[in-house]
Amino acid sequence: MSQPPAGAGPIPETDRVEIAGGSVTLLPLPQLEAHSRMLAAEADEMREAAAEARAAATHRMADAGAILARRRAEWDGAGAAAPLAAVDRLAAAIGAVDRDLAHHSDPTRPAFERLLHAPGDLLARHRDAGERTAFSEELQDALVGLAGAAPAQTVGEADEPRAEAARSRAQAGKLEGQAQRRSGWAAAFGAEIQTRKSAIHQMGFDAPYEAARLQRSGPTPVACPLLLKSGEVALVSCPASLARMATRTRYVGGSQGVSLPVGHTGIRFRVGSFSAHPVQSQTLATLAAGTLVVTTRRLAFVGSTKASAVDVHKILAVEAYSDALAVFPESRENPDFYRVGAPQYVLFHLNWAIEHGS
Repeated sequence: MSQPPAGAGPIPETDRVEIAGGSVTLLPLPQLEAHSRMLAAEADEMREAAAEARAAATHRMADAGAILARRRAEWDGAGAAAPLAAVDRLAAAIGAVDRDLAHHSDPTRPAFERLLHAPGDLLARHRDAGERTAFSEELQDALVGLAGAAPAQTVGEADEPRAEAARSRAQAGKLEGQAQRRSGWAAAFGAEIQTRKSAIHQMGFDAPYEAARLQRSGPTPVACPLLLKSGEVALVSCPASLARMATRTRYVGGSQGVSLPVGHTGIRFRVGSFSAHPVQSQTLATLAAGTLVVTTRRLAFVGSTKASAVDVHKILAVEAYSDALAVFPESRENPDFYRVGAPQYVLFHLNWAIEHGS
């Protein structure tokens, strides 16, 4: 019988964090997927080992039943009369089938008789072989039933395989329990994996894992070009460009008219002249390229020609776009636009700074 694997086991509770969306494992997603696959594979191996143990127990019980049937005079079979009768009946049926098989395969029969009856003998052997298989399976079940119905103490030769069968069944039960637990752990991790994959699809990064990591350990400082204040920690530092709305005015509809001569007087008359009217439009004008930094206190932009910073607690609102963030500070009516590669990631840490920053 193959031995069960040592087992990956569950993730320790110390490595799991409860956040608003549920429980999150403090493992990067690829590692969590590998652990879940390992648990599922171990569950399969344990179920196979359990099946082997149960098959071994069945065979040992059948061995014990055969011994008890053969030595029935040596133990008290009063409570096992029915299984003993079944064993005798099936043994007799198998004996009859064996005699038929021997007859249809008898090489001592005259050659002409064997030739004459060859097709029938072939069909009979095929039928008898099928019957013998069925009777043998029934006989094994009857022998197992006999071993189970016999008293606790019978004859030593039969009691030992029964004890071995009991140990195999106990081992099978233990393995099945372990397999069920591992399947449960794998299923729970599978649900978490799907949630985290959905977050990656929607936000571009593993937001549940990042939230759990921040909740458990706080922010991990990142390098940035900003001169930090005492106790201030940089959460995000990424390439960005700063843009603001600019008003553009153009005049439309104006005309200078035409100049027409009046007879042969040399005088010209001007007609159709009217003034144009202004039309204003707003465009997003890029002011500078640089680095956007989110800290536990500030949202700052450091560029080659322009720099700005706003206290995170003085931000009125933030709008996220596919490639930018619009930040509305208290001090201005119009927002600052920061074009970045991962706006959702920046916004996530900005929200964390607003909720948890000093």
